[in-house]
Amino acid sequence: MKRLTAFLFLIALAAPGAASAQETDPHAIYEQSCARCHEAHAGDFVHNRLELKADRLVSTSSGKDIEVFLSGGHGRLEPAERQILLDQLIAIRQSGQLFHDKCLTCHDRAVEFARSRLIVKDGVLVGRYSGKNTGQFLQGHGRLTPDEADRMFDVLKRQLQVPAN
Repeated sequence: MKRLTAFLFLIALAAPGAASAQETDPHAIYEQSCARCHEAHAGDFVHNRLELKADRLVSTSSGKDIEVFLSGGHGRLEPAERQILLDQLIAIRQSGQLFHDKCLTCHDRAVEFARSRLIVKDGVLVGRYSGKNTGQFLQGHGRLTPDEADRMFDVLKRQLQVPAN
């Protein structure tokens, strides 16, 4: 039975789509396709170089629409990867630099923190080890205002909704 299980596992790894499933992590897409020429992390890139105008991300230096730029071949991304990356960059921009400003002093990057310290249990975002309700915990943590706690909850929850590499 162990040999059969190991054999099936190896077949699953070699199957088409097994590798591509890993590439749907927006952080991995950015780090593999963008970070060698731009900032190491998407959050830094977004806040240093992009702004949101009329629901479109544009370069602060050139004013060019990032979607058009990527569609023209920049980054050599597949259409599905472009959309995953664009959705992530827009979400980062909309969330502001709240994690950077209020949480980074004590915690790793939001994606690392969420994926290593939080889980969804019975439909509720909780601490992986404490079991505490994250939404409730944030209301009295890190000198966050109630609005900031709600936004931070959304940021952390989003990190667990996108596939990890």
